[in-house]
Amino acid sequence: METYTLMQALGRRCKDCDLVLAKAVDKYQQTVTADVGRIYSFKSVFRDRKLAANTKRISFVGGGRAFGETPNYVGEVGFLFLYRSPLGDSTFQDAWHGHIPIERYHDGRWCRLYHVKLWELTEVPPYLLEHSRPDMLLLKSDGHPAHTLVRLDALERYFMNLIADIDQMPCEPVDVADFGAWIELV
Repeated sequence: METYTLMQALGRRCKDCDLVLAKAVDKYQQTVTADVGRIYSFKSVFRDRKLAANTKRISFVGGGRAFGETPNYVGEVGFLFLYRSPLGDSTFQDAWHGHIPIERYHDGRWCRLYHVKLWELTEVPPYLLEHSRPDMLLLKSDGHPAHTLVRLDALERYFMNLIADIDQMPCEPVDVADFGAWIELV
């Protein structure tokens, strides 16, 4: 059985899912309602760019707490990988960390990659490594970091380049809200 690397997993998500920057505003069990800030790709949930620009809020089935999955929290802002079920009209967050939360630290905005030690991987683009660091706030029981923080602008650039490579055309995100003011809330 072949094991996916982190970069392959992110590539598959960018190929099959819509990438959205959103803020979770409500949650009931696994159903999450989020305000949409920016839409990066239009493959599944958002197929029409013009209609997507009017999508201020979306509901989807988020991840649970099983098998190491990290659930969405109300108030959390982050990247979401979303897809529409082929069997119905339901929207789902991609499994196994289909969301990447954004957090503010004293030196800027950082994205948390859960259960990933980016510094130990060989396939990571150099600019991502240059703009990442171990997350020293959430340590494993042995005192070592288990997660990685990546600067928001570097991860966004990586995703936009990956989407452009997959789609064979420039990635042109649609801002649903005033993105500059919106991201300041993080």
